[in-house]
Amino acid sequence: QAQANGDLFNFDLEKLARYLGPESYQEFLERRERIMENLRKLMEDQGQVVTDQDSGEMKLSPASVRRIGRRALEEIFAALKSDDTGANITDEEGEGEQVSTESRPLEYGDSIHALDISSTLINAFIRTGSNRPGIQDIEIFKSRGQARSATVVLLDMSGSMMRADRFYYAKRMVMALDTLIREEYKDDRLMVVGFGTFARSYSPAEIPSLQPFPVTMFDPHIRLRLDASNEESMEFAPLYFTNLQRGLSLSRKLLGSGETRNKQIILITDGVPTAHFEEGTLHINYPPSPGDFEFALRETKAATEDGVVINTFLLTSDWEFSYFGDESFIQQFAKHSQGRIFYPHPRQMDRMVLVDFIQNKKTLI
Repeated sequence: QAQANGDLFNFDLEKLARYLGPESYQEFLERRERIMENLRKLMEDQGQVVTDQDSGEMKLSPASVRRIGRRALEEIFAALKSDDTGANITDEEGEGEQVSTESRPLEYGDSIHALDISSTLINAFIRTGSNRPGIQDIEIFKSRGQARSATVVLLDMSGSMMRADRFYYAKRMVMALDTLIREEYKDDRLMVVGFGTFARSYSPAEIPSLQPFPVTMFDPHIRLRLDASNEESMEFAPLYFTNLQRGLSLSRKLLGSGETRNKQIILITDGVPTAHFEEGTLHINYPPSPGDFEFALRETKAATEDGVVINTFLLTSDWEFSYFGDESFIQQFAKHSQGRIFYPHPRQMDRMVLVDFIQNKKTLI
Protein backbone atom coordinates (compact mmCIF):
# COMPACT_ATOMS: atom_id res chain seq x y z
CA GLN A 1 0.00 0.00 0.00
CA ALA A 2 2.77 2.46 0.93
CA GLN A 3 4.68 1.66 -2.26
CA ALA A 4 1.58 2.07 -4.42
CA ASN A 5 0.61 5.43 -2.86
CA GLY A 6 4.08 6.79 -2.20
CA ASP A 7 2.99 7.40 1.40
CA LEU A 8 5.05 6.16 4.35
CA PHE A 9 2.57 7.29 7.02
CA ASN A 10 -1.07 6.63 6.24
CA PHE A 11 -1.36 2.91 6.84
CA ASP A 12 -1.86 0.53 9.77
CA LEU A 13 1.39 0.49 11.78
CA GLU A 14 0.14 -2.21 14.14
CA LYS A 15 -0.35 -4.65 11.28
CA LEU A 16 3.09 -3.77 9.92
CA ALA A 17 4.69 -4.36 13.33
CA ARG A 18 3.09 -7.78 13.62
CA TYR A 19 4.23 -8.67 10.08
CA LEU A 20 7.84 -7.46 10.42
CA GLY A 21 8.59 -8.32 14.01
CA PRO A 22 10.11 -5.95 16.62
CA GLU A 23 13.63 -5.56 15.17
CA SER A 24 12.60 -5.07 11.54
CA TYR A 25 9.78 -2.75 12.57
CA GLN A 26 12.20 -0.55 14.53
CA GLU A 27 14.57 -0.52 11.56
CA PHE A 28 11.66 0.59 9.34
CA LEU A 29 10.87 3.51 11.67
CA GLU A 30 14.50 4.64 11.72
CA ARG A 31 14.81 4.43 7.94
CA ARG A 32 11.56 6.34 7.49
CA GLU A 33 12.85 9.11 9.75
CA ARG A 34 16.12 9.31 7.78
CA ILE A 35 14.18 9.52 4.49
CA MET A 36 12.03 12.33 5.84
CA GLU A 37 15.05 14.19 7.21
CA ASN A 38 16.85 13.95 3.87
CA LEU A 39 13.70 15.09 2.09
CA ARG A 40 13.33 18.08 4.43
CA LYS A 41 16.95 19.07 3.85
CA LEU A 42 16.61 18.75 0.07
CA MET A 43 13.45 20.86 0.03
CA GLU A 44 15.05 23.50 2.26
CA ASP A 45 18.14 23.64 0.03
CA GLN A 46 15.88 24.16 -2.99
CA GLY A 47 13.91 26.89 -1.22
CA GLN A 48 10.66 24.93 -1.28
CA VAL A 49 10.15 24.93 2.48
CA VAL A 50 11.25 26.99 5.48
CA THR A 51 11.42 26.12 9.15
CA ASP A 52 9.33 28.24 11.50
CA GLN A 53 11.67 29.80 14.05
CA ASP A 54 9.08 29.70 16.86
CA SER A 55 7.45 26.30 16.44
CA GLY A 56 10.17 24.46 14.52
CA GLU A 57 7.55 23.26 12.02
CA MET A 58 8.33 22.90 8.35
CA LYS A 59 6.20 25.16 6.12
CA LEU A 60 5.98 25.94 2.45
CA SER A 61 8.15 28.89 1.47
CA PRO A 62 6.48 32.03 0.05
CA ALA A 63 7.91 31.14 -3.38
CA SER A 64 6.31 27.68 -3.22
CA VAL A 65 2.96 29.16 -2.23
CA ARG A 66 3.16 31.58 -5.17
CA ARG A 67 3.99 28.71 -7.56
CA ILE A 68 0.99 26.72 -6.34
CA GLY A 69 -1.26 29.76 -6.72
CA ARG A 70 0.07 30.51 -10.20
CA ARG A 71 -0.46 26.89 -11.31
CA ALA A 72 -4.00 26.89 -9.91
CA LEU A 73 -4.75 30.18 -11.67
CA GLU A 74 -3.43 28.89 -14.99
CA GLU A 75 -5.45 25.68 -14.70
CA ILE A 76 -8.64 27.58 -13.85
CA PHE A 77 -8.33 29.99 -16.79
CA ALA A 78 -7.40 27.14 -19.11
CA ALA A 79 -10.61 25.40 -18.08
CA LEU A 80 -12.59 28.60 -18.66
CA LYS A 81 -11.73 28.51 -22.37
CA SER A 82 -13.82 25.38 -22.83
CA ASP A 83 -16.32 25.94 -20.02
CA ASP A 84 -19.95 25.35 -20.97
CA THR A 85 -21.54 26.77 -17.82
CA GLY A 86 -22.04 30.23 -19.30
CA ALA A 87 -19.19 31.76 -17.29
CA ASN A 88 -17.10 34.19 -19.27
CA ILE A 89 -14.67 37.04 -18.78
CA THR A 90 -15.54 40.25 -20.57
CA ASP A 91 -13.10 42.80 -21.94
CA GLU A 92 -15.00 45.96 -21.09
CA GLU A 93 -12.74 48.96 -20.95
CA GLY A 94 -12.16 51.01 -17.83
CA GLU A 95 -9.69 53.35 -16.22
CA GLY A 96 -6.65 51.95 -14.48
CA GLU A 97 -2.93 51.39 -14.63
CA GLN A 98 -3.10 47.86 -16.00
CA VAL A 99 -3.31 47.80 -19.80
CA SER A 100 -4.40 45.14 -22.25
CA THR A 101 -2.92 44.29 -25.66
CA GLU A 102 -5.84 45.94 -27.47
CA SER A 103 -5.75 49.60 -28.49
CA ARG A 104 -8.15 52.35 -29.56
CA PRO A 105 -7.95 55.85 -31.08
CA LEU A 106 -6.80 58.66 -28.80
CA GLU A 107 -9.65 60.72 -27.38
CA TYR A 108 -9.72 64.15 -25.75
CA GLY A 109 -8.53 63.91 -22.13
CA ASP A 110 -6.63 60.63 -22.61
CA SER A 111 -3.13 60.21 -21.26
CA ILE A 112 -0.55 58.99 -23.78
CA HIS A 113 1.44 57.00 -21.18
CA ALA A 114 -0.05 53.86 -22.78
CA LEU A 115 0.77 54.87 -26.38
CA ASP A 116 0.54 52.02 -28.90
CA ILE A 117 3.48 53.01 -31.10
CA SER A 118 3.10 50.18 -33.62
CA SER A 119 -0.56 50.85 -34.36
CA THR A 120 0.07 54.59 -34.49
CA LEU A 121 2.83 54.25 -37.12
CA ILE A 122 0.79 51.77 -39.17
CA ASN A 123 -2.17 54.18 -39.20
CA ALA A 124 0.10 56.99 -40.37
CA PHE A 125 1.61 54.88 -43.16
CA ILE A 126 -1.84 53.75 -44.38
CA ARG A 127 -3.16 57.32 -44.39
CA THR A 128 -0.17 59.21 -45.86
CA GLY A 129 2.44 56.67 -46.93
CA SER A 130 4.90 58.14 -44.40
CA ASN A 131 5.89 57.31 -40.83
CA ARG A 132 5.00 60.74 -39.46
CA PRO A 133 1.72 60.35 -37.53
CA GLY A 134 -0.88 63.04 -37.08
CA ILE A 135 -3.20 63.36 -34.13
CA GLN A 136 -5.80 61.27 -35.94
CA ASP A 137 -3.35 58.34 -36.21
CA ILE A 138 -2.52 58.00 -32.51
CA GLU A 139 -3.78 54.93 -30.68
CA ILE A 140 -3.42 54.03 -27.02
CA PHE A 141 -3.76 50.71 -25.25
CA LYS A 142 -7.06 50.03 -23.55
CA SER A 143 -6.93 49.76 -19.77
CA ARG A 144 -8.23 46.66 -18.05
CA GLY A 145 -10.42 48.68 -15.81
CA GLN A 146 -10.11 48.32 -12.08
CA ALA A 147 -11.22 49.91 -8.85
CA ARG A 148 -9.58 49.42 -5.49
CA SER A 149 -11.39 46.91 -3.35
CA ALA A 150 -10.93 44.83 -0.22
CA THR A 151 -12.07 41.22 -0.13
CA VAL A 152 -12.38 38.68 2.65
CA VAL A 153 -12.74 35.04 1.68
CA LEU A 154 -14.81 33.60 4.54
CA LEU A 155 -14.05 29.89 4.44
CA ASP A 156 -16.14 27.28 6.23
CA MET A 157 -13.81 24.86 8.06
CA SER A 158 -16.51 22.76 9.72
CA GLY A 159 -16.21 18.98 9.63
CA SER A 160 -18.56 18.46 6.68
CA MET A 161 -16.29 20.46 4.35
CA MET A 162 -14.05 17.40 4.11
CA ARG A 163 -16.71 15.60 2.04
CA ALA A 164 -16.54 15.46 -1.76
CA ASP A 165 -13.21 17.35 -1.81
CA ARG A 166 -15.06 20.57 -1.01
CA PHE A 167 -12.25 21.98 1.09
CA TYR A 168 -9.57 21.06 -1.46
CA TYR A 169 -11.33 23.05 -4.19
CA ALA A 170 -11.98 25.93 -1.78
CA LYS A 171 -8.26 26.16 -0.94
CA ARG A 172 -7.36 25.99 -4.62
CA MET A 173 -9.71 28.90 -5.30
CA VAL A 174 -8.24 31.01 -2.47
CA MET A 175 -4.68 30.51 -3.72
CA ALA A 176 -5.64 31.31 -7.31
CA LEU A 177 -7.53 34.44 -6.23
CA ASP A 178 -4.53 35.54 -4.15
CA THR A 179 -2.28 35.13 -7.22
CA LEU A 180 -4.74 37.01 -9.46
CA ILE A 181 -4.88 39.97 -7.09
CA ARG A 182 -1.10 40.06 -6.58
CA GLU A 183 -0.48 40.07 -10.35
CA GLU A 184 -3.42 42.00 -11.80
CA TYR A 185 -4.98 44.11 -9.03
CA LYS A 186 -2.04 45.13 -6.90
CA ASP A 187 -3.87 47.91 -5.06
CA ASP A 188 -6.47 45.47 -3.75
CA ARG A 189 -6.40 43.68 -0.42
CA LEU A 190 -7.27 40.02 0.07
CA MET A 191 -7.79 38.53 3.51
CA VAL A 192 -8.80 35.01 4.50
CA VAL A 193 -10.93 34.09 7.51
CA GLY A 194 -11.54 30.47 8.43
CA PHE A 195 -14.43 29.63 10.71
CA GLY A 196 -15.75 26.62 12.56
CA THR A 197 -16.97 27.03 16.12
CA PHE A 198 -14.56 29.98 16.32
CA ALA A 199 -12.95 32.16 13.64
CA ARG A 200 -9.47 33.45 12.89
CA SER A 201 -7.59 35.01 10.01
CA TYR A 202 -4.96 33.18 7.95
CA SER A 203 -2.13 34.34 5.73
CA PRO A 204 -1.83 33.03 2.15
CA ALA A 205 1.21 30.98 3.23
CA GLU A 206 -0.98 29.03 5.68
CA ILE A 207 -3.67 28.07 3.16
CA PRO A 208 -2.02 24.96 1.64
CA SER A 209 -1.77 23.17 4.99
CA LEU A 210 -5.27 24.03 6.26
CA GLN A 211 -7.77 21.24 6.87
CA PRO A 212 -11.37 21.25 8.15
CA PHE A 213 -11.79 20.60 11.85
CA PRO A 214 -12.43 16.89 12.51
CA VAL A 215 -15.78 15.72 13.85
CA THR A 216 -15.36 14.56 17.47
CA MET A 217 -18.96 14.14 18.63
CA PHE A 218 -21.42 11.77 16.98
CA ASP A 219 -24.56 12.27 19.06
CA PRO A 220 -27.71 12.84 16.97
CA HIS A 221 -28.81 15.66 19.29
CA ILE A 222 -26.30 18.13 20.78
CA ARG A 223 -27.00 21.14 23.00
CA LEU A 224 -23.89 22.64 24.65
CA ARG A 225 -23.69 25.85 26.66
CA LEU A 226 -20.15 26.98 27.51
CA ASP A 227 -18.93 30.01 29.45
CA ALA A 228 -16.97 32.10 26.94
CA SER A 229 -15.02 33.83 29.71
CA ASN A 230 -13.69 30.54 31.06
CA GLU A 231 -10.50 29.38 29.26
CA GLU A 232 -10.90 25.76 30.35
CA SER A 233 -14.47 25.77 29.08
CA MET A 234 -13.37 27.13 25.71
CA GLU A 235 -10.64 24.49 25.42
CA PHE A 236 -13.35 21.86 25.84
CA ALA A 237 -15.42 23.27 22.96
CA PRO A 238 -15.51 21.10 19.82
CA LEU A 239 -14.13 23.08 16.88
CA TYR A 240 -16.04 21.65 13.93
CA PHE A 241 -19.42 23.41 14.23
CA THR A 242 -20.53 26.27 11.94
CA ASN A 243 -20.47 29.66 13.68
CA LEU A 244 -21.32 32.01 10.83
CA GLN A 245 -21.93 34.82 13.33
CA ARG A 246 -18.31 34.80 14.48
CA GLY A 247 -16.94 34.42 10.92
CA LEU A 248 -18.92 37.41 9.64
CA SER A 249 -18.03 39.48 12.70
CA LEU A 250 -14.28 39.00 12.21
CA SER A 251 -14.57 39.62 8.44
CA ARG A 252 -16.44 42.86 9.07
CA LYS A 253 -13.77 44.06 11.49
CA LEU A 254 -10.97 43.30 9.02
CA LEU A 255 -12.76 45.17 6.23
CA GLY A 256 -13.45 48.11 8.52
CA SER A 257 -9.74 48.61 9.18
CA GLY A 258 -9.06 50.07 5.71
CA GLU A 259 -10.20 53.12 3.76
CA THR A 260 -11.47 51.21 0.70
CA ARG A 261 -15.11 51.85 -0.11
CA ASN A 262 -15.55 48.71 -2.24
CA LYS A 263 -15.73 45.90 0.28
CA GLN A 264 -16.96 42.36 -0.16
CA ILE A 265 -17.07 39.01 1.60
CA ILE A 266 -16.87 35.84 -0.47
CA LEU A 267 -18.58 33.26 1.75
CA ILE A 268 -17.91 29.59 0.96
CA THR A 269 -19.93 27.16 3.03
CA ASP A 270 -21.76 23.86 2.89
CA GLY A 271 -24.09 24.07 5.88
CA VAL A 272 -26.37 26.21 8.01
CA PRO A 273 -25.19 27.84 11.26
CA THR A 274 -24.95 25.49 14.24
CA ALA A 275 -23.24 27.74 16.83
CA HIS A 276 -23.31 31.30 18.12
CA PHE A 277 -22.24 33.53 21.01
CA GLU A 278 -24.91 35.17 23.16
CA GLU A 279 -24.36 37.19 26.35
CA GLY A 280 -20.99 35.62 27.12
CA THR A 281 -22.12 32.08 26.40
CA LEU A 282 -21.12 29.86 23.47
CA HIS A 283 -24.14 27.94 22.17
CA ILE A 284 -23.43 24.78 20.17
CA ASN A 285 -26.38 22.99 18.59
CA TYR A 286 -27.16 20.06 16.38
CA PRO A 287 -29.66 20.20 14.81
CA PRO A 288 -29.38 24.01 14.62
CA SER A 289 -31.39 26.28 16.88
CA PRO A 290 -33.27 29.51 16.03
CA GLY A 291 -30.53 31.45 17.85
CA ASP A 292 -27.85 30.17 15.47
CA PHE A 293 -29.81 31.64 12.56
CA GLU A 294 -30.83 34.85 14.32
CA PHE A 295 -27.33 35.88 15.39
CA ALA A 296 -25.83 35.02 11.99
CA LEU A 297 -28.49 37.19 10.33
CA ARG A 298 -27.74 40.04 12.74
CA GLU A 299 -24.10 40.01 11.65
CA THR A 300 -25.18 39.82 8.01
CA LYS A 301 -27.28 42.93 8.45
CA ALA A 302 -24.46 44.72 10.33
CA ALA A 303 -22.06 43.95 7.48
CA THR A 304 -24.36 45.38 4.82
CA GLU A 305 -24.93 48.49 6.96
CA ASP A 306 -21.14 48.92 6.87
CA GLY A 307 -21.26 48.84 3.06
CA VAL A 308 -20.02 45.25 2.73
CA VAL A 309 -21.46 43.07 -0.05
CA ILE A 310 -21.66 39.35 0.74
CA ASN A 311 -21.48 37.00 -2.25
CA THR A 312 -22.18 33.42 -1.19
CA PHE A 313 -21.15 30.12 -2.75
CA LEU A 314 -23.25 27.30 -1.31
CA LEU A 315 -21.88 23.79 -1.79
CA THR A 316 -25.09 22.07 -0.63
CA SER A 317 -28.79 22.95 -0.62
CA ASP A 318 -29.13 22.89 3.20
CA TRP A 319 -29.95 26.61 3.35
CA GLU A 320 -33.06 26.09 1.22
CA PHE A 321 -34.59 23.48 3.51
CA SER A 322 -33.79 24.98 6.91
CA TYR A 323 -36.72 26.86 8.43
CA PHE A 324 -37.47 28.73 11.63
CA GLY A 325 -40.66 30.63 10.86
CA ASP A 326 -42.21 31.09 7.42
CA GLU A 327 -39.03 31.71 5.43
CA SER A 328 -36.03 29.46 4.81
CA PHE A 329 -32.61 30.57 6.01
CA ILE A 330 -31.56 31.35 2.44
CA GLN A 331 -34.57 33.64 1.95
CA GLN A 332 -33.78 35.54 5.14
CA PHE A 333 -30.05 35.72 4.37
CA ALA A 334 -30.68 36.99 0.83
CA LYS A 335 -32.75 39.89 2.16
CA HIS A 336 -29.84 41.17 4.24
CA SER A 337 -26.69 40.25 2.30
CA GLN A 338 -27.23 42.52 -0.77
CA GLY A 339 -25.10 40.07 -2.74
CA ARG A 340 -25.61 37.07 -4.95
CA ILE A 341 -25.96 33.41 -4.03
CA PHE A 342 -24.43 30.71 -6.23
CA TYR A 343 -24.78 26.93 -6.19
CA PRO A 344 -21.57 25.67 -7.81
CA HIS A 345 -20.38 22.11 -7.94
CA PRO A 346 -17.17 22.05 -5.84
CA ARG A 347 -15.14 21.43 -9.02
CA GLN A 348 -16.59 24.55 -10.68
CA MET A 349 -16.39 26.83 -7.65
CA ASP A 350 -12.91 28.19 -8.35
CA ARG A 351 -13.87 29.28 -11.86
CA MET A 352 -17.12 30.88 -10.72
CA VAL A 353 -15.45 32.84 -7.92
CA LEU A 354 -12.67 34.20 -10.13
CA VAL A 355 -15.02 35.12 -12.99
CA ASP A 356 -17.41 36.83 -10.59
CA PHE A 357 -14.51 38.72 -8.96
CA ILE A 358 -13.22 40.01 -12.31
CA GLN A 359 -16.64 40.95 -13.60
CA ASN A 360 -17.41 42.72 -10.33
CA LYS A 361 -14.18 44.73 -10.68
CA LYS A 362 -15.40 46.00 -14.01
CA THR A 363 -18.82 46.85 -12.60
CA LEU A 364 -17.24 49.05 -9.91
CA ILE A 365 -15.63 51.42 -12.43
